[in-house]
Amino acid sequence: MDEVSLSFELPACCNADEVFRLLCDFSSYPRYSDRVLSVDCKALANSTQPTSLWRVKFREGILQWTEADHIDPQKRLIKFELVDGDLEAFSGFWAIENTAIGAQAILFYAKFDLGIPSLSHMLNPLAHEALSSNANKIVTGLLETLGDFIPQKPNLSTPSHVG
Repeated sequence: MDEVSLSFELPACCNADEVFRLLCDFSSYPRYSDRVLSVDCKALANSTQPTSLWRVKFREGILQWTEADHIDPQKRLIKFELVDGDLEAFSGFWAIENTAIGAQAILFYAKFDLGIPSLSHMLNPLAHEALSSNANKIVTGLLETLGDFIPQKPNLSTPSHVG
């Protein structure tokens, strides 16, 4: 399995609770990344656990999957895990945490397996770049809706939730 791990420092003017609320609004993500075609959110039958159906451009085609989403507002943590779809495996999280220097950061971490072992040496780097680019566009777009945000390059460090 391949991994993507990104950290985006929040400007001091941003309210972390408001940023987390925006981060939880998956259906808004297509506004921020042209590669995210749609995200439809709903609850599974007989369950309070939300799921989301994603349609994302990848290379010359469209990947589609459903993921289970576990949202913990107190911890400002969103965990996701593949339920069904075009990927073999996909899981990870979004989080807002305090950094070592006393600031706050949005963390994104994902593990994935496209399920095509014979082509993984070619496709995994492309998928890594696509996930990184989409996460960057989504975070930039979310923060720009709050105003007075200057985009920055993400930090590629490993978030503390990874264990």
